[in-house]
Amino acid sequence: MFCSTDFPVRELQLAAGDKLFLYTDGLSEVFDAAGDEFGIGRVRSLASRHGGQNPDEMLASCLSEILSFSVASKQTDDLTLLVVHRAN
Repeated sequence: MFCSTDFPVRELQLAAGDKLFLYTDGLSEVFDAAGDEFGIGRVRSLASRHGGQNPDEMLASCLSEILSFSVASKQTDDLTLLVVHRAN
């Protein structure tokens, strides 16, 4: 899709118990009724608050908060969330 674009490559090593929260820009670009964007700060706070939960619970809690934030706004972009958890 982006044949002529270079993307930086990063290596990450997860220790036992670590989680990696991945999302598309549809999360940070969700708007509330007042037109305020969810933004990166709220994404960080969201991941931090729910990071202690198992991946299924974390995703459910995050989606619930996102829906509450944007309840009066139409979704304008795709939204994908993924939690990778290293168990051991």
